[in-house]
Amino acid sequence: MNKLLKKGLITVVFLGVLGYAAFRIVINETKKNSPQDIAAFVDDDLEIQVVYCQPLKKGEQFLAQSQKELYNLMASIGGWALMKPPPLKPIKL
Repeated sequence: MNKLLKKGLITVVFLGVLGYAAFRIVINETKKNSPQDIAAFVDDDLEIQVVYCQPLKKGEQFLAQSQKELYNLMASIGGWALMKPPPLKPIKL
């Protein structure tokens, strides 16, 4: 093999290992805030398992602390989507 091919192969392997390590770190950090859980269903010959991450820990607030904060948050996020667009004006050429 020539030197260029060896350097390319080493680079690809290095980037693969680095990408895998970064992926594992991200997964572990995500699991701290969203614990993993397994739901199972068994019936005669059928067995189904679903692995999922819970959206939040018990006691943790989701989006807002109060109804007023939630309303303000939703108004800021969806306010533009709920507004009617201004009427179109005809353009004279």
